[in-house]
Amino acid sequence: MIFYNIVVSALSIPFGRLSDKIGRKKLLVAGYFVFALCYLVFGFAGTKAHMIIAFALYGGYTGMIAGVERAFIAEASPPPVKGTMRPIHIRPEAPEDYRAVEELTLAAFKNFEAEGVPKRDIPNEHFLVRLLRDDPAFVPALDLVAEEGGEIVGHIMYSQCAIIRPGGAAAEALTFGPVSVSPARQGRGIGRAFIE
Repeated sequence: MIFYNIVVSALSIPFGRLSDKIGRKKLLVAGYFVFALCYLVFGFAGTKAHMIIAFALYGGYTGMIAGVERAFIAEASPPPVKGTMRPIHIRPEAPEDYRAVEELTLAAFKNFEAEGVPKRDIPNEHFLVRLLRDDPAFVPALDLVAEEGGEIVGHIMYSQCAIIRPGGAAAEALTFGPVSVSPARQGRGIGRAFIE
């Protein structure tokens, strides 16, 4: 399997550049022929050497088409759907984002339910965001928003805290929260990206 990864890594960029020169369709067709050849070799492989050749071909196929397929789809998409799978951009929150972040936080927690937590008609986490910004423990450098296509879709903020050990000794630490993600974007890894 390592051999496969080496071949994919070695060929992805050169084949991407080649597709820029000769066209995506030609390279995709060639890649699908390599795919067919690869499975033919897998089907008749009788020795370890045959399997190594098959995995090399499979790595070649993946290196040829993985990025080229994505570029082809992006270029072929009609304008109404182009860019709907935009990457998320994480950046520091700016003062002009405050209102949008508070509205996002309200929306993110509006239907929040967890075991042992009473459901509220109006959550108050958006007020907490406002209060934490003015707290001396707030860490502005770790006050981040996630942006997708110019729209703020997520927010996280960090504050300094202390962990009191048995015996009274304190250890400095950071705590985060609230973490807010637009309800329409929840479950897509935005919150995880903030934390990791």
